[in-house]
Amino acid sequence: MNERSLMKICLAGTIAGIVFLYFVVTNLHVSHYRIGDITTAHIGTLVNISGNITNIHIHKNGHVFFTLEDETGRIKVVLWSSVVDGMKRNGVNVSKIKPGTKAQLTGNVKLYRGELEVVPRLPRDVVIY
Repeated sequence: MNERSLMKICLAGTIAGIVFLYFVVTNLHVSHYRIGDITTAHIGTLVNISGNITNIHIHKNGHVFFTLEDETGRIKVVLWSSVVDGMKRNGVNVSKIKPGTKAQLTGNVKLYRGELEVVPRLPRDVVIY
């Protein structure tokens, strides 16, 4: 097999891989959960939750910590400064987020110091109403 044929095969494989990844990502579905239904069995799972913000704390390094509550329970949420900075670039005034503010977010369930928390990865994963 000559070099030209090998290049054509590699190019075709690359294009097929990109098309495959596109269809996988666009069909990725994140389930919406009631907060009270999230358990340690969900650690490492990507979840979508919504509720009211309580107990908000903005850290001096730019991280934002709050509790999100719905009618079934409450869970801690961690917004790392990189997510917060992206939200600010998207026009969200994070300093105006107060207890009672509604939010919907998608994030990974984690366990920290024995407590469950949800950690969004990207600014678009957090919607403040």
